[in-house]
Formats: sequence, C-alpha cells, structure tokens
Amino acid sequence: MSKSNGRARTALKKWVDLRSPSGDDGRLLIIKYHRAEKSAHQGSGGRTLEEFDAQIELLGSVFNTLTVADAAQRIRTGTLPERALCITFDDGYADNYVTALPILERYGLKATFFVPSGLIEQSIMWSDQIANAFATAAEDGLPQMRNYLADAGMPVRFPDLMAKLKYMSVDAQETIVRGLSKFGNIESDSCQLMSADQVRGLVARGMEVGGHTVNHTILTNASDELAYDEIKNCKLQLEVIIGEPVQSFAYPNGRRDQDYSERDVGIVRDAGFAAAVNTEFGLARGGDHVYELPRIPQYFITPLRLFRVYT
Repeated sequence: MSKSNGRARTALKKWVDLRSPSGDDGRLLIIKYHRAEKSAHQGSGGRTLEEFDAQIELLGSVFNTLTVADAAQRIRTGTLPERALCITFDDGYADNYVTALPILERYGLKATFFVPSGLIEQSIMWSDQIANAFATAAEDGLPQMRNYLADAGMPVRFPDLMAKLKYMSVDAQETIVRGLSKFGNIESDSCQLMSADQVRGLVARGMEVGGHTVNHTILTNASDELAYDEIKNCKLQLEVIIGEPVQSFAYPNGRRDQDYSERDVGIVRDAGFAAAVNTEFGLARGGDHVYELPRIPQYFITPLRLFRVYT
C-alpha cells in the first residue's frame, strides 16, 4: 500500500468514526455485489480479481462487518457497532463460493449471499445467456441477430433488450434465449450458479444465506398468488438446503414501486423473514424500517467515494 493510500484510509476511518458511532445514532453501510469478477455484460465497468481483493481489504480495515440478519436486529435494539457494514452478494453465482469466499475469509469478514432457490444447480441465468450470445456472435452474424430481435418486437441493443426482458415472463425470456442461441454461444463456465453443496458450504463457513425469490422474479410483475409463492417457497426451499432458518431477503432488482411494492414488503414480513434489502441508495440508520434497508453499489468502494457517502 502506498503512503498516500494509507493516509486516505486512516482519514476515512476517522471520518466514519465521527459519522457512524455505535448505538441509536449509528449508520449502517450495506454494499451490493453480484460477483467477485466482472461478468460478460459488465464490460469495462467490472472488476478484476485484484480490484475485488483490494476492495475487501479496504472494507475490512475500516469497518465492522455484520450479516444482514444481525445488523437488522441491532437496528431494532439500538446496538449497531461503530462503522457498521454488511457485504452482500445477489443471484447465487458460483464465483461467490469459489472466489469471493476465500478472500472474505482471508480478511476475517462476514457476508450475506442472496440466492434464488430455484436456480440452485442450474447452469446459467437467462440474462447471462443473452450477454454471452451478444459477446460471442460472429461479426457477420450480428445483422441477423438484430433482424431476429426486431422481427420479435424486441430492442436490438443489448442494454435496451435486457431492460425490457427483465419485466417479461419466464416463457418470453426463454424464447428469446433460444432464438439468440442460433447466433452466439449462450453458455459460459464463468457464469455458473452455485450448487446446493456450495450454498451449504457458505453457511458452514460462517456466512449468511438469504432469500432472493425462487426464480429471480420481478415482484411487480407477479400476481398476489405468484408473489407469495416466490417469496415463501424461496424461504422454505433454502431452509431445507441449509438446515437452518433463513432470516434475510433481497428484492430482485430492488427499486421501490418499480420492482417491488408495499404488498411484497408485507409478504416478506409475514413469511417470517426478519429483514430485507433493496437497491435504493443510502445508509440505514437506527430506527429504520428493517424490511427496506438501502444498499450502495460496489463501485463506491474507494476512500473518496465513501467519504461522500458519509457526508
């Protein structure tokens, strides 16, 4: 570590000490990851493994880490520690177990992993299949791919296609994946999802596993019955796998009113979860609603950006 980085880290710790004391006045920072390394559709916005390691080392040197369930209980009781932090991972990628877990253990940190129960043992998510098709399509096949999408009434640019498909049915998503498989390779070893043994392994090694619906369903798309099944069955299925209560939940995509509603908050609470996180930007505080805890994306993990978060 350079002297300048060391000074920045020391200054950050002192600043967070002032802004995030223990007790009722404490603030809770929750960081959101998906994977340790960048995925096929992150492009230059992803991280190298070395960058991920550096982020986790920085967090461990400044903050006191908790699981989401523990943090929520401490919010309820006004007993947050100073510089409180939760590290979270969404979607259940195998690299969470293979790559992220050993790095977390190296620095003595805990994390919470939000896993869609129905995708355990599955090979790859539909979103990664589409990303891989775009990434591997031959140059002379791209016009044909775009024509296929246009004929199907879908956007032809990858970001626009993803934005539309995530709010469509599973059948619609699978139809587009099958169509795109004619133009590019939809499979990738780097996008594999966790096995049941890996999910159990997280818990055995001191981490928390939380719910993320059964099929990563955007809950505002779901009927009352489907929303209940996706939330409740996720909890039940994960508990069978890990052999202990599942206490925390993450709303897929996580934006209030756009991706989940007050109905879903009630279902999460009634299903027996003790806490839930969304993707609204911010810090949680003592007395906050523990079923809508905000999170901050991983690209804010630099001393300067974290200074601003606590300003």
